[in-house]
Amino acid sequence: MLIIAALFVYWGGYVQYWESTKSQNLYYAACGAALAAIVLLYVISLTRHWGSRSRQKMRARAAAYRKIAHVAAENGAELPDFYPHYGPYPFAAAFHADAAELEMPDEAGTR
Repeated sequence: MLIIAALFVYWGGYVQYWESTKSQNLYYAACGAALAAIVLLYVISLTRHWGSRSRQKMRARAAAYRKIAHVAAENGAELPDFYPHYGPYPFAAAFHADAAELEMPDEAGTR
């Protein structure tokens, strides 16, 4: 998709030398449609990822576990070196007890 966007930009540099306004308008309409499609696909993927109550539940749990681990480490507990730390979790949603558990793939990559 990015290659197509780059081709549109390159072609836009070429099209500005066209004398036909019809060809230029057609180019601009195609660029606008491609940009709208990219934005639409991005918004759909965001809503699927961030709107899932199961994922929100998982993020809320991860944020709570991280807080517990930080408090433990600040009070002298020794955490393993491999303990994951991703910094602040600003998008941790509220915990939804009624949400289904998120199915995570096992170590082999299958469900």
